[in-house]
Order: sequence, then C-alpha cells, then structure tokens
Amino acid sequence: MVVLNKKLLVSLCCLALALPLGASVVQFNGGTYYVGLEDQFPKGDYDYNDLIFTLTGNQQVTLNASGTAPTLFAPIVPNNITPPFWDNSSQDQINLNPANPNYNFGECLYVSGNGCTGTPLAPQADYLASSTGGAVDFRFSAPAGTIITLNLLAQVNGSGTLDQDSLYICSPDPAVTTCMNISPIGGTYTVGASGTFNLGFYDGTNVYDSDTKVTGLGLPLSDPTIDHFAVALTPEPGTLAVVGSVLVGLGMLRRQRNKKR
Repeated sequence: MVVLNKKLLVSLCCLALALPLGASVVQFNGGTYYVGLEDQFPKGDYDYNDLIFTLTGNQQVTLNASGTAPTLFAPIVPNNITPPFWDNSSQDQINLNPANPNYNFGECLYVSGNGCTGTPLAPQADYLASSTGGAVDFRFSAPAGTIITLNLLAQVNGSGTLDQDSLYICSPDPAVTTCMNISPIGGTYTVGASGTFNLGFYDGTNVYDSDTKVTGLGLPLSDPTIDHFAVALTPEPGTLAVVGSVLVGLGMLRRQRNKKR
C-alpha cells in the first residue's frame, strides 16, 4: 500500500512540474451550467446578457477552464463595477427601463426584480473567473453520445434588430472541424467521439468562441484574446481541480517526509 502511495505522489509531482507557472487547467462538474453571452453589435457593454441560457446533458458534462487560476466564486450582489469581469453597467436601457438599466449577467442570476425575468435565474450558482475576477477560456467534455440541451432563459437586448446572435456548438476542441448551428431559443446536440466541444456565436458582424484559442474551420474569430462568454454552475461533490489535486499530493509527500525525520 505504501508503494502505491509513493507512485501516486511521484506522478502528482511530475504533473506539477509539467504545468506552466501562473497557468492551470481546472475541471468542474455541474448538473446545470448557466451561460451568458456578450456580442459587439451594435456596441459591446460587456454585461454578458445578450443571450443567457442553460446547458445540460443526459450524462455528466464537465467544464474545462484554462488561464490564471480558474476559480469558482460564490454568488455576489452585483454593483455594476468590475471585478468580476461581467459586472459592468449595461447599455441596454435603449430598449428597457432607462431608470434602472443595469441588467448584467450577475443581476440576471442573483437579483430579484431584475430586467431579465424579474426573478433570479440561479441564485445559488457559483460563477467562473480568474483569481483576479477576469474572464477565462472554457470548453466542455462529456461521454460520446451524450445529448446536450440548450435552453434560452433571457435575451436582454430584447430586440431582433439588436440581437442577431446565431449560437453554435463546435467540436472537437481545440482543433475544430464541425460547428452546429443552434437556434437562439435552444436546441440539442449529440456529443461526438472526441467528447469535447465548445460554444461559439455569430452576431451578424463577428464570430466569437468560448475557447478563444480554438483553431480550425478558417473562422474569422474576433477578439481572440477576449472571452465573450460567462458561465456559472452549482458544483457537484465530485468536482476535480487538477492543480488542487497536485497541491494536495505535494502536501501528503511533505507530511510523509516529516514523519520519517
């Protein structure tokens, strides 16, 4: 038993050495993912409320995030001041209530009486961001054959002339070879053999992807270093953080060494 533990710890140490400093890949498991989308037409206010929808699967769907310490944060009361990255004042008062226009992703999720649906969409959901509250790249993975369902919850611009978003699921990630158009009101997608996919959309002018490092298809991706997607979820007990596992392993190794001294 001791030999097996040593082998495990050695593997964890090797993984820690292989990960670049300041960067990490973290996996989170949730039953329902809440995704907010930010377009640039006619202007980008980065409130991530142009489309807000759920993403679920009939088998486990895993969120894979990359960047500087991707972290799940507990719900906050939005104040329209960043961070987090989605907590910006909305410019959607053109089509909504000029007296209270600030209906960003967080207010749609957490605040009663918001301009999205009037009731919080997911008051218990944790949101994904970098350690400093910035946006991170993300994609999903699930067993081949998993049926993914997207369901539109809110479209805050509220006008077909302002929201021209066509939503896509693209696979595999990152070397995309196929993109499937999903109606903005929702739709289903069956996960292919690769098991990986990401989200994309076209706002009538530009193309964006939830994994901004995606390659393939020759798509003219805009803002390749800026994430136009926000995501939140209620984590399940089995959520695994790769870097966190490495640190736990290193801690166990130190304790074993201290016992031998």
